[in-house]
Amino acid sequence: MNSRKDYADHEVDWIYVFGDVAGVGGSETRMAEAAGVVTQSGGRVAAIVGSGDPSTPLTRLLESHGVRVFRRQSLVRFVQLLRATPNATIFTFGIRPSLAVRALRALLISRHATYMLRNGLDQGWSENVHRVDRWTSWAHDGYLVNSSAVKEHLVRHGARTEHVDIVEGALSAVWGAAAVTAPQRVPVVAMIGNQRPEKNQAFGLQVFAELPSGTATLKVYTDDAATLIAAAARQGIGDVEVIEGRRLGPGDYDAIDVVLMPSTSESVPRVLLEARARGCHVVTSNAGASAEVVDPARSTVVRGFELEHWATALSDSIKQSRDTPRGRPVLGRTTRDYVVDVVTTTSRTRLAKRNRP
Repeated sequence: MNSRKDYADHEVDWIYVFGDVAGVGGSETRMAEAAGVVTQSGGRVAAIVGSGDPSTPLTRLLESHGVRVFRRQSLVRFVQLLRATPNATIFTFGIRPSLAVRALRALLISRHATYMLRNGLDQGWSENVHRVDRWTSWAHDGYLVNSSAVKEHLVRHGARTEHVDIVEGALSAVWGAAAVTAPQRVPVVAMIGNQRPEKNQAFGLQVFAELPSGTATLKVYTDDAATLIAAAARQGIGDVEVIEGRRLGPGDYDAIDVVLMPSTSESVPRVLLEARARGCHVVTSNAGASAEVVDPARSTVVRGFELEHWATALSDSIKQSRDTPRGRPVLGRTTRDYVVDVVTTTSRTRLAKRNRP
């Protein structure tokens, strides 16, 4: 694929630009599902990914939703793609891809609508990175965020309020499918997330270790099984199953009674949206918008990180899960709703561009 014609043969509506993504998080999953809605409606989505490995989880996820993936594109090829698709909307994931697109748009005097996905709170960003992001913000159209917490975070770091659009997250229709009734068994508690420090899973293990033996079993879905197993061993937790590198589906949640989420920093956790859709009980911190997205009847929001408070909340939630029948799946907003909101937002940008002098 070396010529401009190669790209023109694949005229696209949306372009995703990723850096080197090690795993697949909520933003990647949501946008892959959104791409599926676009392609099913006759549109086309392309993605530029940093890795040349065709078998990464991200590449497989994108291609499963009809996205045309271009791997390790050179600068020349990327310019060819932009010139061949002048009406595409570009979505960038991460600061480096975003800065690259901003620079190219300025150099090419491009009229693409460009947005940066900012659905986390940028853990680990230095003030210098925020400064560069702010100084170059004139070269893109803004940020798409999934909560007021992220918008407030961006504004605190210098973003203009009108530059940040909130589009609430959603789930694909499969999450509303009928639940599979699990047989009578020992209750299952699950922690779901990667090993980033803000997920606070070591504390979650401490909380579980406070339960009397035999109260429940623990499942941990993570991107680093070895670290989790070692941490569980230090806590003396033997009854734990660690699953590495797998995205959960509705059936996985149907086999979970309580989701334990002790994060210190979040925006709108996809895990909580999925747990709510499948009727799971939840014990969560009040980080970000966590308290706003859970089902109050099936959730306990714990403020602070006092071990005793968390252990009591988890024990009570396990008992409640035994006594309360699992409800019917409640989907709420769908991915199609999300796509409509994104298209509405970016169309506003494109209309404003056409009206610029």
